[in-house]
Amino acid sequence: MFIGRRLPTRMVIGRAVPSILGALLWAAVILALYLYSGVQVMRVPFLPIATMGTAVAFYVGFKNNSAYDRFWEARKIWGGVVNTSRAWTNAVLMFVYEDDDTERVVLVRRHLAWVNALRIQLRTCSRYHEWRERRREKFGWIKTVEENLRQDFDSEVGQFISAEDLTEIDGKANRATQLVRLQAEHLRRLFDRGSLDLFKQLELMKLLEEMYALQGKCERI
Repeated sequence: MFIGRRLPTRMVIGRAVPSILGALLWAAVILALYLYSGVQVMRVPFLPIATMGTAVAFYVGFKNNSAYDRFWEARKIWGGVVNTSRAWTNAVLMFVYEDDDTERVVLVRRHLAWVNALRIQLRTCSRYHEWRERRREKFGWIKTVEENLRQDFDSEVGQFISAEDLTEIDGKANRATQLVRLQAEHLRRLFDRGSLDLFKQLELMKLLEEMYALQGKCERI
């Protein structure tokens, strides 16, 4: 997945040149055989070529529309994450009754950890790329996939949560989901000691439910 704002020219050239050179070499071989060896079986009428070109044009157009639909859906989901994050922070600041800001800070920072955990999970490699990376790590060319993932979580997620929370989610298959679960448990503790009434707890739980829904949409696309 490419996540930059601009597509570097050298990346386009680096990926396109091998394919172009391969196609030119193949075309040159076929042309040489046709011109100098007298192999007439390689002669193809124009009509099948035109038909195939039309089919390819429809296929490329369909793929382009499909890619744009996925891009637009991702933008809408990201907007939902932004809006839910703002609503969560505002609700925590207004609903939680505490003499100091300790509990509020923990809830907000754990939410930041959830956003970063979700980001890291969505950028993990596919099964094919993971297999290729494992082949490379077998020969000592790169660090292990698990080691890279652990370092990302320790640096990007660990800065927002306590060591206990980091240990709690460590080793879990879906760490972002576990962070939302920790938020729900935190709300229950606040309710038990009277820092949060039932109505406000339910409102905050609805926001947690929305986070689960947004995470599921991100994982789907």
